[in-house]
Amino acid sequence: MLRGDGQAIVANGSSYITLSQALSVRVTDAGGLPVRNVAVKFVVSSNPSSLRGDLGGGAKSLNVITNDSGVAEATFRIRDKGVYTITVTAPGVSDTVIFTETGN
Repeated sequence: MLRGDGQAIVANGSSYITLSQALSVRVTDAGGLPVRNVAVKFVVSSNPSSLRGDLGGGAKSLNVITNDSGVAEATFRIRDKGVYTITVTAPGVSDTVIFTETGN
């Protein structure tokens, strides 16, 4: 995880607000060098599931290809008060990254 975890915004329940920082991860090889062109999957879950938060346009999952620096980023929007979890995985990568964001 590079940045974007633990953000909180004031949710108003009527319009989506984009978090100030993108959710950013970096994929590296065993030697710590960045790996480009890896499909990274961001998946949103919330409790309860009726909470409205997304990766843009209502998307609850999004695939992003890493850039030359091995970085994949996604923006996240919150509409309702609650806690949101975004799980990030990539094929061939054993680590799972979990972001937790809050609408207050």
